[in-house]
Amino acid sequence: MLLGLLVSSIPGVVMAQPVPAFKEVHVIFLIDRSGSMTTVRSLDNRQRFAVGMQMAREAVEAGSSLPRYMAVWSFENNSYQVHQDFTDNPQLIFNALSALQAGLGTTPLAYSACEAVTRLRGFRTHVFAQKRIELSSDGQENDSPVGSECQGPDSPAMDPQSWQWKVRNKLRTGNAQNTNVPPTGFEIVSHITFFGSFLSLRDGGSDVAPEVSRDGRVVADASLPLPPGGPFVRYLRAIAEESGGRLTVVEDNQPVPALADVDRNGCVNNVDLDLVLANFGNTVPPGDKRADINGDLIVDYNDYSMVISQWGMGGRCNVTF
Repeated sequence: MLLGLLVSSIPGVVMAQPVPAFKEVHVIFLIDRSGSMTTVRSLDNRQRFAVGMQMAREAVEAGSSLPRYMAVWSFENNSYQVHQDFTDNPQLIFNALSALQAGLGTTPLAYSACEAVTRLRGFRTHVFAQKRIELSSDGQENDSPVGSECQGPDSPAMDPQSWQWKVRNKLRTGNAQNTNVPPTGFEIVSHITFFGSFLSLRDGGSDVAPEVSRDGRVVADASLPLPPGGPFVRYLRAIAEESGGRLTVVEDNQPVPALADVDRNGCVNNVDLDLVLANFGNTVPPGDKRADINGDLIVDYNDYSMVISQWGMGGRCNVTF
């Protein structure tokens, strides 16, 4: 009650609700169901996949001040599946997420991401909307169909014609071969949740589950520990931040980050609340984008509510009102 009164006591805060240029938000939740997502986290004995579903549900719960259409896709082996096409009914999204299960197969990340871009760009084209991918994954590309738009060799440096280069172009322009960034910036915003075992098993990391190809081969790439500051993580961070999105790294031996932990210190507390209140009623920009928890470019009651609902979460605090 005290925190609710705090918001309403600030002159002009509750009434200030500027409208951004976007009229709607269109989101595809793109979920990795490959074998390595069944890895059991060393910290809490939960599968990476289960944690990913928890974080996806939190993104839905964060709401939006704009009309929001969401879809649920997943990928495994050399293709993707559409489990729920675009809907403005959050309960249908919750149902689709709850029905998902991880598999044993490989990771067609490039193919799936680029197909999601195509679908987003073609949805409700008569409305000026923010287009967003919410990606949850733990592995690099290893099984996109040969000849598909974004399939290519691996190159963390994004050499021309690599899959990383193509995916970045697709997110920027809608065309995997077009390197010219539009004046308005990336066409697709990318919020990425990346799961990783950055320690060896001996040092407290997780025993990473293998991925098995359709012909029965074990694909080892996803089982190798990745340095948190390594090339692949840097690549993900670049495409997330350049697009106006965010990268959340979830290490197997660390607490699950809370969406409302805007300063990323592992604790949703008064620091996060103060940042949201300081930007309350502002569009982003000029408001601090960290305070825009749900990514709809307005800092408002939805963002405030997420701080309240996740108060004390983040794994590194013990806070009471």
